[in-house]
Amino acid sequence: MRKRAHAFFSLSLLPLVMLALGFCSIAAASLVPAEYRPQSGFIPDGAEHAVAYFMIGSLSALIISPKVARGMIVCLLAVFAGLMELGQIDIPHRSCSLEDFLSSSGGGLAGVLFVVTLQRLS
Repeated sequence: MRKRAHAFFSLSLLPLVMLALGFCSIAAASLVPAEYRPQSGFIPDGAEHAVAYFMIGSLSALIISPKVARGMIVCLLAVFAGLMELGQIDIPHRSCSLEDFLSSSGGGLAGVLFVVTLQRLS
């Protein structure tokens, strides 16, 4: 019987593809000029950041094995948010914003905490 060397991911390949597409979608929306960026039009920019990162944070917490510290997921989401903000420096009509970084990181944290709370309650 073969043993698995390390079970880093807990589910099949499809959820991982969904997670990768989520990160790619955020990157695409973050790194295009302002006139091409999708906007909801009915919630403020910071709330859009928080909602997007809440979704990717909760999906990450659901997909990535519980053996991985949830704090690591939150840190990686914050690093990703920071890189997306820094990547906007040279993009026309875009700016690097601490407010957007904090909205994104807070949304990721909230998404992870939401899933952790639901998992502990069930």
